[in-house]
Amino acid sequence: MWERLAQPSSKVPWFEHANGSYIYFNHGDGRWWIDGPSGAGVYIVESGSGLPTGKGWTSLSGEYDPVPQVEEVDNEEEYES
Repeated sequence: MWERLAQPSSKVPWFEHANGSYIYFNHGDGRWWIDGPSGAGVYIVESGSGLPTGKGWTSLSGEYDPVPQVEEVDNEEEYES
């Protein structure tokens, strides 16, 4: 399923949080998704860019309100040896 929806070999990045949640572009429906550690979808957003947008996320269940504000952070220093 992951190979079909996220197509990790494509040039579109995906992001993983330390808790096992992740953000990826779903090539099946053309939206960015945030999935929880269980792999279940939690939020979705439409974005015309190659990266997820910071605002406009929709909760797939009222259980997960308020919706997140996604922010790009440069962590290059983490990867320097």
